[in-house]
Amino acid sequence: MESKANDVPDVKPKDEVAASPAVNNQKKLAGKSAWHDKQIVLKMREMKALLSSSADIGHQLNEPLRILVESEYQKCKNSTQTLPKHSLHSRIRAQKSLLNRMDAVLEKVYNDPARTKRTELHRQGKELLARDRHTVKNKFNAGVRQIPNATHSSHGNGTFTIGQNQGKTYDVPAYLKDEIVAKYQGYQGLRNLKPNEQVFDASNNIPSQHDYPECSHGTRFNLRDANRDVLVRNPPNGRLVTNTHASDTVSSMLDNGIRMPGTSITLHYTDDNDDNNGADKMCGTVHMRYNSTPSGRIVQRNMLKLGYNSLNDFETQPDGRLNTKQLAERKLERKLDALDKTQGSLGKDPAVYAKALKDTLVDCIPDLDWDKPANALNGKNALAVACLKGIPNSYLKQLGLEPVKIRSGSVEDAFDQIVDKTNTLVKDLED
Repeated sequence: MESKANDVPDVKPKDEVAASPAVNNQKKLAGKSAWHDKQIVLKMREMKALLSSSADIGHQLNEPLRILVESEYQKCKNSTQTLPKHSLHSRIRAQKSLLNRMDAVLEKVYNDPARTKRTELHRQGKELLARDRHTVKNKFNAGVRQIPNATHSSHGNGTFTIGQNQGKTYDVPAYLKDEIVAKYQGYQGLRNLKPNEQVFDASNNIPSQHDYPECSHGTRFNLRDANRDVLVRNPPNGRLVTNTHASDTVSSMLDNGIRMPGTSITLHYTDDNDDNNGADKMCGTVHMRYNSTPSGRIVQRNMLKLGYNSLNDFETQPDGRLNTKQLAERKLERKLDALDKTQGSLGKDPAVYAKALKDTLVDCIPDLDWDKPANALNGKNALAVACLKGIPNSYLKQLGLEPVKIRSGSVEDAFDQIVDKTNTLVKDLED
């Protein structure tokens, strides 16, 4: 007796047999691992872009950050070669660890307002300049304090003697010469005499050159009888002023082979009864001898790179630190650039493009609520507007959106569509 057709059990084709939960889980894990591989590629692109050479010092990383990113980039690159292959669970854990490491490096860069080479050059130059200026000031003051004891026949500490022209020599950075001359020339106001300071006048008490034709003024000053110097009593507003003149006696050879004359800063006494402003009342000298210094070379090199015209630009120009808005804009710029350059390695799965775009939006727009995108992604948010313009067309097309059309409407509507399409596609890739 023949079997009836309806007695024959239905046999489904092999590809229609429902996959077991274990198989589905493996597929899901494989999908996550593949996505993490693509995330790693994206972040490697970001790190590499930060290291790319650029003539714009406003975008180059400062030296400490450059060294950090360069080192971490190489370490992360090496780590990609040793990711586990025997177990998807182990591989995913290692991938997440690597991604966290890369995120930490990138965020350190993105959140540093002083990260640019321009800021580094400005701050370095400003600090060295301030230090060298302070050094010059200290050496000049030391020279002034030494003047009362600069001769064999002086009146001791706290005194200045009209007719004295001697003093000590100090080494200072050559790049500050013009500043030094400008500051101390032309009988600039220095300071009033202190209550415990006295002035003696030896003008008429110095042996003449006629009597000592082979002796210098300084030598003849030392030969005088200091007891015959006249004390200047109750000077009205007595004060010390300075003037300068070039001095070949304290000249020096600079690194460029040029011999530079020194600057002699002469100290003069004057008061309100002095009609000639102290021109003939010298009471000592501080000699500045110029030297090439490492700090001078750095300051001048930084000036050239920064395009500064004078040393004062280190004081008056901004140091190039990035504000919060600029930090956010540059982070978005880097992230979108990485998306654009990595699209060729993302394959053909729209879900991968959607997930990459979602991660970028969430990472770059701090106040974004993904469930209510219009709260932040609107025409009033400059970052959202820039983001919509910068999303690579290929990503929008992978979402099933027409780039020209999506950008011609409102920002809110555009991102509503992007979020809806993205949510539909990324379900299997979400943790």
